[in-house]
Amino acid sequence: MKVKELRDILSKMPKDKLLNLSIEFYKLIPKAQKEVMALDDYIETSGRKKNKKPIVSISLAELEQQINQFIIDVRNQDYLYPNKTIVRKERLAWRSKVKRWGKALTKKNRTELNFPKQAELLTQLYQIICESCVYEYFSAYDAFQSIGVKQVVFYKNILKLLQNIGDDEQMLNKGISLIIENPLNTYTLYSDLIIQFVKSIKTERNYKKALEVATHLLQTNGFNRSDSPIEQKWTEEEEYEQEQRHNNLVELIYRLHANFSDYSKAIQFYKKHYYCLNDEIKLYVLVRLLFEKGKKKLIKQEIELAIKQGIKPRENLLKLLAMINDENLLPQYL
Repeated sequence: MKVKELRDILSKMPKDKLLNLSIEFYKLIPKAQKEVMALDDYIETSGRKKNKKPIVSISLAELEQQINQFIIDVRNQDYLYPNKTIVRKERLAWRSKVKRWGKALTKKNRTELNFPKQAELLTQLYQIICESCVYEYFSAYDAFQSIGVKQVVFYKNILKLLQNIGDDEQMLNKGISLIIENPLNTYTLYSDLIIQFVKSIKTERNYKKALEVATHLLQTNGFNRSDSPIEQKWTEEEEYEQEQRHNNLVELIYRLHANFSDYSKAIQFYKKHYYCLNDEIKLYVLVRLLFEKGKKKLIKQEIELAIKQGIKPRENLLKLLAMINDENLLPQYL
């Protein structure tokens, strides 16, 4: 039966029969699935009458206390397993808490404004949700998806608060560290966050400062796969994290150069610093970056140069090159 047909039947059904049918449907849903979907919380919330009285804005002191306690309880896994600290109803309501706090901290017409404190508290919330992408803190499969806020949107809201502080250096340092130091959820790429950060850079002064910050972090990250096994100081996991940070910072620096129309520097920097043992994959990543901006000539140049250097591009890159040569066009998708 299609949804439209079901809707038509239910709309004509007597109230008592509809109530009985709803109860039977509820019984059929497994308990574990009810918890994942926060079904009980949704039903209880939907059944409440809307309060037409104006909602009193919660103070930052109260928000700080609630958020700090929430983070402690989350790290204790009190929102995951039955315990005496957090009752079941509260455990299921963590999503609405996070959404409510997020809205309270980013509300434009707040009566109490303290941008540094708002940015600090929203950052703490963001980091604990990011942590839950690695550690088992909630029954939900994906915490960002569960609260209905995309990770990149959450990150963007933090950037806005940081910009309102008026301290460019703090905004740049914090904005970059939030990208490279936090895990991702299932539906986000580091590129999504990097693009959002680069969009926030509006002046040449901040562009140069962002380059300085990113370059310094790249150097201090200390990634060097040329070290001999005897000289290695890192575990395999630490080395992987270093490599990931390294390549994310390289992409960030590439995008900063490209955003200010210096593609020559961007490509040169990428080719020198991006780490990948497979030259063909390294070429593909570069072409993908150029494809985003529709840089036909540069794509043609890089693929042809790679072929001369003995690199064999994958089939879709060769088709891309042929389309550029024959029709001077790019396809809709790479």
